[in-house]
Amino acid sequence: MKILVIQTGFIGDNILSTPVYTELVENFKKAKIDLLTTKLSSQLFQSDPRFNQVLVYDKRGNDSGLSGFLRILKLIKNNNYSKIISLHKSIRTSLLSFFSKVGFSKTSRTSKTYGYKESALSFLYSKTSSRGKEEHEVLRILNILKSLNIKSDIKTKKLPLKLFFSDSESNKINNILDRSFSSKNLKSKKPLVGIAPGSVWATKRWTVDGFKQLVSLLESSNLNVVLIGGPKDIEKCNEIKTEKSISLAGELSLSESTCLVSKLDCIVTNDSSPLHIAASVNTPTVAIFCATVPEFGYTPWMVKNRIVEVKNLECRPCGRHGGKICPTGTNFCQNKISSKEVYDACLEILSGCKEMPNEDA
Repeated sequence: MKILVIQTGFIGDNILSTPVYTELVENFKKAKIDLLTTKLSSQLFQSDPRFNQVLVYDKRGNDSGLSGFLRILKLIKNNNYSKIISLHKSIRTSLLSFFSKVGFSKTSRTSKTYGYKESALSFLYSKTSSRGKEEHEVLRILNILKSLNIKSDIKTKKLPLKLFFSDSESNKINNILDRSFSSKNLKSKKPLVGIAPGSVWATKRWTVDGFKQLVSLLESSNLNVVLIGGPKDIEKCNEIKTEKSISLAGELSLSESTCLVSKLDCIVTNDSSPLHIAASVNTPTVAIFCATVPEFGYTPWMVKNRIVEVKNLECRPCGRHGGKICPTGTNFCQNKISSKEVYDACLEILSGCKEMPNEDA
């Protein structure tokens, strides 16, 4: 049996879907399972033993438009899948699943495609299940298993997020950290705190000044600090870093960044994909929620964490994903979070951390 899973959402969506991938492997032990995902997210799964192969749908690049859609459709047909499981709710994904005619034959006049009732054109799937109203997005995604008659108790079973990386990536990150901190005459064995200040949405990002003050406070406690981000975060990270801290923004692949996060003793991040990357490698997390709220269901999943937010703001949340500008012009949800508050959350997370230094270390 060959199964195709389609998840062409954002990076965070792919990471939050990993418990589904684990359950599929557990319930279809003899099947070969492929993943169809975006070009960027595909970096996360190149070393993933759950998948036979990872197929790339570069829907915003080389595969944009009808020609790209037809190329992917042909690829799916040529691979002769027995089932398609779609975790993405878009019209494009529903059409792709439908026209693939997976499982359709002269003897069986129905396809074997599975999606959510909330998907666009959901009637095109042969079987659907509701995402439900569970408190966390992981549980909502896991409800796809009901359409496959997988009856595991997803509310009580421990299903952590899980990403993999290679030994070569691990060695590379170790060498980078050792070299970077040695060049600054810092002890690389001190607890390491990661700072991920980026987000696609401006109102989800805590302030640069806040992060700068936080880095100073952490370094005053003899902690090593590394800044993390993509190419779009380079300028921001360079503005935040100090002479003692290092920035690897824009220098690592997504998989290498995951490996780096796995080596941290704590990460401080906005409500963005690094939050979920950290959970996937069991790294304790301080999550800063500005325009969005934890009640949306995107809090750190099954990992030690602290959440920092400004409560009781009438204007918050201002949208499901935040926005480019503050609708009130005050930016209270960002500006009213103090660096001391975030620093204290870090110390709580790090309490009991191996080799926690003292003031004279």
